Amino acid sequence: MLRSPHETDIDLMALQNSTVVERLLRDCVLTCRDRITTLESRPVGHSEHNMEAIRIYFYCFVLVLLPSEIDGACTLPSSQWDGTWHDSLSDSLTMTYSTKNVIGWTIQAYSSTVTSWTCVMDDTTNNYLVFKGDQSVDLFGALQNSYLCVKWYQVTDYSYYYYFMYKEEVNAAFFRVLVEDAAFPLSSSISKYCTSGPGTEEFHMMVKSGHEAASRQFVPVDLMGTFTYAYTSSSGATSCSSDSQWDVCNNRTIMTFDYTKCATNVAFTQEGTLNCVNYVTNSTVSYVSALNTGSVDNTNYFRFTCFAVQMSGSTTEVSMSHGSCDKSQSPTVAPTAGGIATLTPDVLCRPCDPDPCQNGGTCTYAGVVYTCTCQAGYGGTNCELIDPCTLSAPCQNGATCDNPSSNVYTCTCATAYSGTDCENTLPCELGTPCQNGGTCQPVGFNYTCGCVAGYSGDNCELSDPCILTSPCQNGATCINPSSGTYTCTCVNGYSGTDCDNRLPCIIDLPCQNGGTCQPSGFDYTCACVSGYSDTNCTYKDSCIVDAPCQNGATCANPSSGSYTCSCASGYSGGDCESELPCVLSNPCDNGGTCQPSGFTYTCACASGFSDTNCTWSDPCVWSSPCQNGATCNNPSSNMYTCTCASGYSGTDCENELPCELGTPCQNGGTCQPVGFNYTCGCVVGYTGDNCELSDPCILTSPCKNGATCINPSSGTYTCTCVNGFSGTDCDNELPCILDLPCQNGGTCQSSGFDYTCACVSGYSDTNCTYKDPCIVDDPCQNGATCANPSSGSYTCSCASGYSGGDCESALPCVLSNPCQNGGLCQPSGFTYTCACADGYSDTNCTWSDPCTLTSPCQNSATCNNPSSHVYTCTCGTGYSGTNCENTLPCELGTPCQNGGTCQPVGFNYTCGCVAGYSGDNCELSDPCVLTSPCQNGATCINPSSGTYTCTCVNGYSGSDCDNKLPCIIDLPCQNGGTCQPSGFDYTCACVSGYSDTNCTYKDSCIVDTPCQNGATCANPSSDTYTCACASGYSGGDCESELPCVLSNPCQNGGTCQPSGFSYTCACVNGYSDTNCTWSDPCITTNPCLNGATCSNPSSGSYSCACSTGYSGTTCDSEIPCVLSNPCENGGSCQSSGLSYQCTCASGYSGDNCTYANPCQINNPCQNGASCSNPSSGSHVCSCVVGYYGTNCENKRACIFPLTWDNKWWDSQHDSDVTFTFSSSQVSGWSVVVSSTTITSWTCVIEDTAQDIFIFRGDVNVTLSGTTYSAFLCMRWTQITDYTYYYYLHADTNSNGNNFRVLLLDATNALGSVTTYCSTTSPPNTEEFHVLVKQGYETNSKQTCASPFLGAFTYEYNDGSSTTCGAGSEWDVCSDNSMMTFNYSMCSTKVAFTQEGQLYCVNTLTSGNIYYQSAINTGTVDNTNYFRFSCFAVTSQGSNVLTSVQHGSCDRDQVATSIPSGGAKATLTAQVTCSQSTGSSTAGSETSVALGTVVGVAIGALFLFALLLAVAILFKKFQDRKRNKQVDTTDNLAQKMPTPKAQTATHNIFFGKIPKKTALPPLSGNVSTLPTLPGHLPPLTPALPPSKVTSEIIHVTSQKPPTHLSPLTSLPTPPSMSPGATPPHLVTDLTCTDIAFSDTN
Repeated sequence: MLRSPHETDIDLMALQNSTVVERLLRDCVLTCRDRITTLESRPVGHSEHNMEAIRIYFYCFVLVLLPSEIDGACTLPSSQWDGTWHDSLSDSLTMTYSTKNVIGWTIQAYSSTVTSWTCVMDDTTNNYLVFKGDQSVDLFGALQNSYLCVKWYQVTDYSYYYYFMYKEEVNAAFFRVLVEDAAFPLSSSISKYCTSGPGTEEFHMMVKSGHEAASRQFVPVDLMGTFTYAYTSSSGATSCSSDSQWDVCNNRTIMTFDYTKCATNVAFTQEGTLNCVNYVTNSTVSYVSALNTGSVDNTNYFRFTCFAVQMSGSTTEVSMSHGSCDKSQSPTVAPTAGGIATLTPDVLCRPCDPDPCQNGGTCTYAGVVYTCTCQAGYGGTNCELIDPCTLSAPCQNGATCDNPSSNVYTCTCATAYSGTDCENTLPCELGTPCQNGGTCQPVGFNYTCGCVAGYSGDNCELSDPCILTSPCQNGATCINPSSGTYTCTCVNGYSGTDCDNRLPCIIDLPCQNGGTCQPSGFDYTCACVSGYSDTNCTYKDSCIVDAPCQNGATCANPSSGSYTCSCASGYSGGDCESELPCVLSNPCDNGGTCQPSGFTYTCACASGFSDTNCTWSDPCVWSSPCQNGATCNNPSSNMYTCTCASGYSGTDCENELPCELGTPCQNGGTCQPVGFNYTCGCVVGYTGDNCELSDPCILTSPCKNGATCINPSSGTYTCTCVNGFSGTDCDNELPCILDLPCQNGGTCQSSGFDYTCACVSGYSDTNCTYKDPCIVDDPCQNGATCANPSSGSYTCSCASGYSGGDCESALPCVLSNPCQNGGLCQPSGFTYTCACADGYSDTNCTWSDPCTLTSPCQNSATCNNPSSHVYTCTCGTGYSGTNCENTLPCELGTPCQNGGTCQPVGFNYTCGCVAGYSGDNCELSDPCVLTSPCQNGATCINPSSGTYTCTCVNGYSGSDCDNKLPCIIDLPCQNGGTCQPSGFDYTCACVSGYSDTNCTYKDSCIVDTPCQNGATCANPSSDTYTCACASGYSGGDCESELPCVLSNPCQNGGTCQPSGFSYTCACVNGYSDTNCTWSDPCITTNPCLNGATCSNPSSGSYSCACSTGYSGTTCDSEIPCVLSNPCENGGSCQSSGLSYQCTCASGYSGDNCTYANPCQINNPCQNGASCSNPSSGSHVCSCVVGYYGTNCENKRACIFPLTWDNKWWDSQHDSDVTFTFSSSQVSGWSVVVSSTTITSWTCVIEDTAQDIFIFRGDVNVTLSGTTYSAFLCMRWTQITDYTYYYYLHADTNSNGNNFRVLLLDATNALGSVTTYCSTTSPPNTEEFHVLVKQGYETNSKQTCASPFLGAFTYEYNDGSSTTCGAGSEWDVCSDNSMMTFNYSMCSTKVAFTQEGQLYCVNTLTSGNIYYQSAINTGTVDNTNYFRFSCFAVTSQGSNVLTSVQHGSCDRDQVATSIPSGGAKATLTAQVTCSQSTGSSTAGSETSVALGTVVGVAIGALFLFALLLAVAILFKKFQDRKRNKQVDTTDNLAQKMPTPKAQTATHNIFFGKIPKKTALPPLSGNVSTLPTLPGHLPPLTPALPPSKVTSEIIHVTSQKPPTHLSPLTSLPTPPSMSPGATPPHLVTDLTCTDIAFSDTN
């Protein structure tokens, strides 16, 4: 038998979220079911019946394979809907956003109750949501579906009101619900479910639990007041009257009933307080929903109360019902179980009463909303915002005035202005005042001009032609007396305005030979001296100039420079210079006798004279000038030199040399000649001219104990003693002064060289060292008795009620609280500790730190807290005042230059300049004052800062007028020397070979270079020379060479021996022949080795006769394998000629078997490690996972993931940590326990099932004498290959600064994981930490938390100020995995990033709070900028609220509070954006694709499977008809074939199952099937009971029907653009379009 329409097990309820095409398929399923039912009435053997049954099963089988559900047909308005809500209809609702499910609306329809609903359709245009009941309604055995249409309105983010949009159902207690046959599919039209509109008063209210206060709204105007009221219940009982109070003025969102005046509980509230959460108005009646946050028992006190409110004259009529308003509720009629009240106003507080508008604003209102019309210059809701820009127009000089916040303005200055009000002119920007290309440089609100060369003056308005055009020529000095003018001071020889006229008489000196130049305009004439004539006096009349003709001769001048002489009688010669000898006169001088001989003569000279005319004079002969035994020499006539004996000097050896004659210096002094005198260099301790005076202070150091030694006279001394010593040598000690023996304040009293001590109270014995603490310290407190058993010790006998060593401890925290200023007293035995409030410290929290409480110091000053309640500010340079609020320009960095003194004038300054400097900042210098550079009476001019010019007096020149011009006037330099002026003198730069002052001395060695062959030339006098020959040369000019001297012809070390003008060579051993050129290597080098015999057949050659075992030219090659075995390590040697080969033992290799491979010799690698041999004798072991060590001999307790090796950024410590894979260690986690800091940890236990590592600190901790080991329990979770987050599982430890670290006795053996990870207070969601591997920061980026996906403006509050706002940007749209803060729009640095970028790396959620960890890849200084930031973020309406902390999140961090050291922000979305990774397409297009391809896809992939299924179905059908056999459930299970591996199994059921027979879940691999496209209905749940046995078809296919992929994978049609919307398919098809033919 086939089943009835209501007995089909095709799951229509699973098709609840379909779109149009899916509904068509569902209609077709129903048609299949109906046709199957029809077949039941036909005979079993009818052929048409059989064939049609096959076709119908085929079609229905295909339809069942189709996807039945696509998500997205309904979406709840906001993820905020997720959670628990107060509901005025049903008291409480639970909504699940992900499943679109609502639990709480309870509908009693017929005999069924529906409490759970799922959204199946929405209409976002009209805010409709259609919910379908999750429980079926039983209508006399026929199953019905129920539908609710909800039209919702948002009040706040956490409150909504809604209506049910359907007619009242009489069979559902007149609830507005649609109940229809379950067989009817979901309609495609929402209008089917959303029809009749309810009355205005029929709204229901929902307020999210936990957000009650945030949902409050103003009451309507009719209730804004304080009223007396008369109350009448629905039973007619009256109460309250004049002595009552209904108050809404104290808070116009809260109704308060004063039960002390009238005790009747009204409006279903026990406490007398209700929050208004919404009201709607219909004509003159307002319907108000109010929330009771107090007691609720749903009998007398309810969560919601609904009021109907209406003004009636001066009174207000109110009716009230609990929950939602009653239908047609009237203000004057008491609802059932409700009441009414008449309210008489005592005070009205409507929106404009009292007037909220400030600053003269006018208040008007409409409903409960008032509006303030503000006067000019005021704004804001209440005109409370002051706009100084409008009121006072403070900005000057065309500035733009901005009003960023109330009573605050900023001026955006026009170009060239500055200051708070742009009142200051910036001349450099206004239009530069600097002329002629000068550079304007601002100086405060003034300026200076940096002038280009040639200009000066305040504005560079003065020009200096001397610099600009250099008009003065020919070396003239240019002077600039005033702007634009110049005068030229010409050098001698030039004239004219620009000194461009040449004066030849001065420059050219044309008149020669002493002629005088007489200028004539720019020409000249020469007045010649006697003997010269012509234009330039060049014609010389030698007769006049030279007068050459002697002895009365007559001179004639035939031409310039020539002459002839006519001699007088008795003379002859060209100049008549020769007298006929011995006649007219005696030519022999110095008493010589003239002896004529023809026309010549000879002279017989007197003693001491010689030469032709006896003119050579020898003073050595005629005057004996040399003294003291000196030798006299006569080098030239009338000249002598004295060669002095030892100990004498001087021209005539007349001077004694004392240091040479016998030293006069005593006591070891050194004689040093000084001219003809001497000085003595004395040894230490002696002085005097001859070192005759001694100083005992130096020689013997007689003064002791640091005394000062004085030497008043030779050989004597006195000692000046330091305090504490006396005696001639200060060797006597004064104990009272030196030793200070009396301790602890005792007074020393001297007695000779001894002392006594007078001790202060509490001290005694010889040196006052015995201390009685009872007297000195008075340590015993609180009335205790003190005893002194020994020096320095004491015991206290405490008074009743005190304890402790000093009886200082009272019983803490019991009788009184010693902790002040809000400190919390925590007792511990007989002591206590105070947990002080922020800003307080010390034992009892009495120390107040204003630096923490008020942060009073400004301008980055350092706040100090020297004593309680007191602070001082250490101002930075340049600031002063109690709070460093004043700026001191003179200290901030003195503006005064060049030694100027900064003198403060209020908060400004003036500069007192030193002489030579001027300007506002003493920046202008005057060299004329500073250095007086102009010399020789010149005038100094200072045209501009730092420059000067000198106007020289006549006769001087140079920039400083320090040069005389002697070279022009005197021409002193001869022989081609160049005259160079030098001050008032001159020097001559002589040409090479000439010297002395005027270059008259000639050095023939230089001028003539006569000496040859490297000889040394000497120049004894002007124009003479002598040559000192180099070795090997001789001759006057050293022109001749000598053999064996200059060069050695003997080679190879032979010695040259001269013999006359020839030589012989004495050769060294091994060389021979004339010049020692024959070489015998057998002697010189003996090249033959290893005992060979050497012979010398020719020069330089040899031959070797080798001994046994060697070969080669020099017998240097050993024949291998004969004399020795080169093969090492047991290798055997095999020779071949002069080569050999080694056969090495196992594990050795190389030419000589020297290379050792330990891997082959003994394989040191253990535990399955592989061994490699990088170099001889070495090995490297590659350990298998779990082992480490040189030879892999150590087994690891833990094995890190391989990527962990190396450095990571860690949010826990806001720094980097290093994981070492090989040693299972981590360094960088810094944990301080007591006073011990642990930075290195080793993993000791691993739990791979839970991803847990147990780390033990590498250093132990000692507490109270016990040694402890510190343990961290790390539970980690991988995000990417390079990103992880982890929690530390241990209770916080007070000894470890409340860090989650466990301390256990170090002697304990290691326990299990639970030993270290058990905790009474496990970490919260937000206490995670993040690891990001260094170098892989960009690989770790993750999509940011969904509330952050947008571009926002934001207000940022760091606890001290709120910045940013409308002009800001927080962007997560450009890159969903990165936050970007636009600092060009708001410069406040936020979230601890200097560059304004953070990468999102991990997001976790807890309730409605997201915790976002982000990494900063920019600047990190761990002061202002940190590596990690952690955000707590949540949405609130259109805003996003977030708090931020550096590093990891704080425990209990929330989005709305500022963490310590952190900040919070309010983000206002400007743009929202989806994840860049994309999302699935909407359901309608997917469904169209499925309908389009279904036929082809089924035919292509399932043809064979379908035919097989039909054949089996047909056979089963006939068997069932014939046998009427009913299989049991066990038989059904036995008949189900076992699916093969890697197949997709679908179970399709046709037929009936007996009543009360449940089919068990399917066996096999059904639950592990691959996900099929389109969300096939679930296969595993038990099927609903029915009346007859089921028929089972089990179909197996080799792979899932991949051809049914969603439409998103289809390409865009060629005629469409990539972004276009595909055309809609026809949606008005019905199931009649799929026909079943009996004949086909």
